Amino acid sequence: MQVDVTQEDIEKANGLRQRGVPFHSMCPIYQALKRLGVDVYYVTTGSIRMHTAPNNVAYRAIPLPSIAIHKIDRWDRTKKMVPFSFEVEVG
Repeated sequence: MQVDVTQEDIEKANGLRQRGVPFHSMCPIYQALKRLGVDVYYVTTGSIRMHTAPNNVAYRAIPLPSIAIHKIDRWDRTKKMVPFSFEVEVG
């Protein structure tokens, strides 16, 4: 799946971060995945956590490509990100 992280995803994540919303929803990659309809639980610096069972009782980790890891790491440190795209297998 191609994931395009847009300026809107970045701005939404920054707005949530400023309002103190829980960490799992304030990542631009999380916002992009949700917009694409992916049942994502949260995004870490190295992986996507996705629900795998009804009622969200289990999840699996999907590794992120290095470009996404680099972008998340930079965003965590500087609060800055530019739109970018990456491929990830979520199926």
